[in-house]
Amino acid sequence: MKLSEYLLDRIFSLICMLVAALVLLALLWLIETPAVFILFAEVILLAAYSTALLYDFFRKQSFYNLLQKMTEQLDIKTLLGELMVPPHFCLLYTSPSPRDGLLSRMPSSA
Repeated sequence: MKLSEYLLDRIFSLICMLVAALVLLALLWLIETPAVFILFAEVILLAAYSTALLYDFFRKQSFYNLLQKMTEQLDIKTLLGELMVPPHFCLLYTSPSPRDGLLSRMPSSA
């Protein structure tokens, strides 16, 4: 996993963060906050977001490197699921489906 691939995958999150930083800049400018405080707030916001992104990238990179190494060492690739430790992050996010509620509902007479 390359950093450029990871950032491209997170493009929506990066755009949202950029918009939030611009809105913060505009609001602080409108209330006539001194420029040094605006700069300070922007740096803190962007540093926190960048740190979280880099932490997530390195965590996922180490997991995928381990997965690739284990895959290369296995003779029978179907056993990988039994040997792999679950990651400490969500591999895929899916929003709840309307069908999910249908499966768990009990009849009203119960």
